[in-house]
Amino acid sequence: MDSKFFNWSKIFDIFEKEYQKSDIRLWRDFLRSKDLGIICIDFFNDRYIVTDEKKWTLTKIKYGAL
Repeated sequence: MDSKFFNWSKIFDIFEKEYQKSDIRLWRDFLRSKDLGIICIDFFNDRYIVTDEKKWTLTKIKYGAL
């Protein structure tokens, strides 16, 4: 499977409040727990990798990224 790299700063805006309320301290661990089909490789530059195309597509539809 080919991984897709992308930048998307809006993802933090969508999950910011939930992340702040969670006990998980690292953003990449929080995203992993959400099982969105992506992983964070560079928080400060909003760099992510798609690990599961189907989950990521559903995430984009659910949160209005399409």
